[in-house]
Amino acid sequence: MGARLSRPKGPAGMGESSVPSNPGPPPSPRRPFPRTINSRTIVAPAAAFTMACLLFIYARTSIRAAKENARRHRDADSGGEGLSLLQEHRRRHGQAERLDKGSNTLAELATEAREQLLGAKKKDVPSMGDATLFSDSPVRTLAPDFVPSAKTTTHPVPVLVVAATNMSESGSELDHYWRLDTYGSWTAIEMRDHLTSAGYDAPKSIFKKDLIVMMQAQDCGRMCYDQGTHEELVKFAASRRIDVSATKETTTNRRQLIRTLVQADVERTFDKFMDLPPELRSRVYDYYLLGFDKVLHLPIQPPLARVHPTIRSELLPKFYRSKTFRLDFEWRKATAKVTASTLTQLFLVHLRDEDVKEMRKFVLAMCIRSDRAFEDPYLTAKVKLDSHALLLGGDFLREHEIAGLERRQLLSKAMKKVLGGVAARPGTKKLKKQDFYDLSYAMKAAHE
Repeated sequence: MGARLSRPKGPAGMGESSVPSNPGPPPSPRRPFPRTINSRTIVAPAAAFTMACLLFIYARTSIRAAKENARRHRDADSGGEGLSLLQEHRRRHGQAERLDKGSNTLAELATEAREQLLGAKKKDVPSMGDATLFSDSPVRTLAPDFVPSAKTTTHPVPVLVVAATNMSESGSELDHYWRLDTYGSWTAIEMRDHLTSAGYDAPKSIFKKDLIVMMQAQDCGRMCYDQGTHEELVKFAASRRIDVSATKETTTNRRQLIRTLVQADVERTFDKFMDLPPELRSRVYDYYLLGFDKVLHLPIQPPLARVHPTIRSELLPKFYRSKTFRLDFEWRKATAKVTASTLTQLFLVHLRDEDVKEMRKFVLAMCIRSDRAFEDPYLTAKVKLDSHALLLGGDFLREHEIAGLERRQLLSKAMKKVLGGVAARPGTKKLKKQDFYDLSYAMKAAHE
């Protein structure tokens, strides 16, 4: 008889429309959560987990980007990390990672995680047994004349196994004498001041790695175009046959022109070197060797000697005649044996007999290893053909003055005896590989 003024309330104050038609059992202490599973109970946890993963990746990417940006600003303003001997050693010998390497993308993060879980792939490390490290000839065994002489038959020449040696630790140090300086110990401020005094345009906005490239370009003797006028730059480009006729005198075009000239200097070639007379090529070799250190520690052959057989035959005699080479030997008191270091053995094996005959100056360094801890004194002898100078170290410096003088005299007498035998041989080029071992045995006899 009349309209309903209110809607009846269901259980717990719910309306009729909100009451489920088939309600589940009420929660119990054993099962506090609803027993029904629907799309909401599946999608909600999955969405929460996805959001957490995205937030983690975003936070990690932002942190790495901020660190990289801070490092770049630090390198540009204050020279970066400063002097770090360990990092400088790793960077100089190719063991440090690239500075601009970073895992900032999702793919890179996934690759890094996969490597951490499954392990990274092993890289093939070149073996020291590769003959191309020292010469373009195949690996050779000991020469027939490289055997102990009658006077030293009690000291056998050590057996050498070339293929078992690995160059992953110290092999890269053998070629540092001809490589460009990495300037790892220089700060950005020092490099910027040096380049500015040399005429380069080095503003504070340039990163440290770009300053290193400019320093290496200066070491190579390349021309600096920063102080040149527009007309001079156009002339330089025309001399290199670069078309710059449509280039107007603007700041952007000037920078582009300088980059083009620098790239042309990097890629320049000179294919008429063999057309030069031998006398002029000899002067080029002298200038080339002038930039190397005076004392080289077991070096590989310079890269210019691997370009052409004629250049090789002309350069190597000058190389071995003008430089001082250091050879390392080891004497263990427990076994009373003198052995050459592994790198010294490799250096001597790959050294040709004609190259040994050209050598005039070398340094013999003997490490005397005893049973006492931290006692590895060095006995060093600098030899220059018929004359030699002695630098005694380790136990010699701690001995009495008279005893040290007596050992000096014994060492001088023993080495003069060996060098006298070398001088008594017929001909002008008399040095052999065995002479290095004979001198090491003489050093051992003087120290006993």
